[in-house]
Amino acid sequence: MDKPENDVLSNRARGREIFSIYLKKLIKEKGFTQIAFSFGINVPTPMISWWMNAKRDVPKKHLGKIAKFFDIPFEEILKAYNNAYYKLLGYEEKADMTAEDLEFAASVVKTLGRPISVAELRNLVEMNKKSKP
Repeated sequence: MDKPENDVLSNRARGREIFSIYLKKLIKEKGFTQIAFSFGINVPTPMISWWMNAKRDVPKKHLGKIAKFFDIPFEEILKAYNNAYYKLLGYEEKADMTAEDLEFAASVVKTLGRPISVAELRNLVEMNKKSKP
């Protein structure tokens, strides 16, 4: 049975919460403040606050700066981001997806207005890759 639009939106909020918890953990472990983090990645402090309070999604364009700031491998931050997006899209099981795959999946989910299964996602991602030159 398809989930109503409200469930998709609540999954999106949970995805933001998952990634915000990850960022808070990094800030605490590394001994930084949100202000230092803001200056370190050159993002306005209010935006950092929105990320920390799960009010806004972290744009993937900032992942490289975040990884560099915390001196962690980019793959680690990307994995955390992908896992959060997985929750955001309403998936129940975990799978390894690239940021591009997840962005594509997010557009499909938005168009359909419902989460899609992992099998559906894999088929759509494969078809999308084959359609590119």
